[in-house]
This record gives sequence, structure tokens and C-alpha cells, in this order.
Amino acid sequence: MPSVLTSESGSALNRQDLEGAEPTRPGIHVVKPHGRLIARGEKTVIIKNRRFTRYSGVPIYVVQGSDVWALIDMKDPRSISLRDFGRLRQQHRMSELDRETRWPGTGKLYAYEFELVKAFDPPLKAVKTPKEAQTFMERVQIEPRKEVPTEKKGIAPDLDFEEKGFHPVRATTAAELMKASAVVWKELPSGQRAELRERLAALEHEQWMKWAKAVIDEVESDRQDRWRSFFVPYKELTEASKDDDREWADKILQLIDELLSDIVTP
Repeated sequence: MPSVLTSESGSALNRQDLEGAEPTRPGIHVVKPHGRLIARGEKTVIIKNRRFTRYSGVPIYVVQGSDVWALIDMKDPRSISLRDFGRLRQQHRMSELDRETRWPGTGKLYAYEFELVKAFDPPLKAVKTPKEAQTFMERVQIEPRKEVPTEKKGIAPDLDFEEKGFHPVRATTAAELMKASAVVWKELPSGQRAELRERLAALEHEQWMKWAKAVIDEVESDRQDRWRSFFVPYKELTEASKDDDREWADKILQLIDELLSDIVTP
């Protein structure tokens, strides 16, 4: 990957110029929570049912709703089969249900790998965005950030919860402790987040087994046999079965992200 990127107009764009966001540039709209996943490096492939090359090698914004989460540099797409789609699930983070709902009857898809050039956390705001799930946009206009002065008062007026060096132990009120927790969660290393995801998925599997065993006598015999094949510890499940539980773990993580984001974002 070269250190100099090319803008849509063809002019050279140095990486250090990308530290701030340009007011207008191309973008791609993705559905929730994929913008946040891309910004955190947890999603590295975008799936589409058509081949587009216009923005290959062009830094574009990743837009989720009205939030601009990242700036990425997309590579030329490659054709993939449905089997490839399953193998790449950890990279594109889409479920089979998502695929069937979005592209019913489609047997050929395209994988767009990309490099994360810049993440925006908290996200920037786009002036106007489309409602479609995944749409390339020729122009994404960024709203200027509004500087909100921080009023420091209370027992510990010198606290700044947006600084990475904040020490949670110094928080002395319930509101300060919540903000401290939000900061710690935001800075959680990816490895610890992945471990938490697996533990939540295992908990979801235990919950399902408890429910299934309680109602198994009420379902058909063929379903009973199928359910009993899953009455094993989470670690003994196939990756496909684990992915079903991980989907619910992701919903919990997403909910925590949203709740704590409201606490630390003005």
C-alpha cells in the first residue's frame, strides 16, 4: 500500500492530510452495526451482489445512518461463491439470514477488501444519506463539529473523561463512575472484547439448552433428535453453530456500545 493515496479528482493525498476529515468526498452507506465494526477493525470485508470498480483505490467514507465512522481504501472486488461467503463470515460479519434477506436467490457475490485509513470515534455527521442498505455515494458532505464547552463542577472539577489517561478511581459520584466505565469500555483491547464475545456466546448456548430441555417433550420427535445433538458444551459445537450464538452476543455488545456511547458523547 503506497503512502500517497489519490483523490477522486486525481490529485495526490498524503496520509498525514487524512488526520482530519475533508468536508466532501465519496462514500459507502452500510447498515447498523457495520460502520462501527469497520471503525474498530472487526469487519475487514464488504459484500455486495454487484461489481463496482469506480472507487477502487479511492479513499471513501463509511456511513452508517447519518454517522460517518471511517475512511477506507477499497481494493478491486473479487467474485465469491456462497461457500466462500460462509468461510469469510468472520471478515464480513453478515449472517446467512442477512444474505438471504438482502439478495434472495443470488448465488454469486463480490467481496470488497479494504484498508482502514482513518477511524472516527465518536463518528462524524453526514448532512444527507440514502436509506438503502449498501449504496455507493458520489458525495458525502460532513457537518462541521460543534465544540461543546465542558463545564467542570462537583466534587472533582478537574476530571476530563475524554482523556485516555483518566483514572476511574478518582471518580466520586455515580455519574462520574458511569463516565469512567464508558471510557474504560471504549478503550477495551480487541483481544479482551473477542474473549467477552465468546463468553457471552457460551452463555447464550447455556440459556438455550435450559429452555430447550424444558420444552423438548412438546415438540416433534425429529426436532427432539436434532435438539439433543446440540446438548453439548459450547466449546464442542461446530463453528457454524457457534456463529448462531455469537450473533446474540454481538447484539449484547452492540447494546452496551450504544448505551455507553450516549454517556460519553455530548
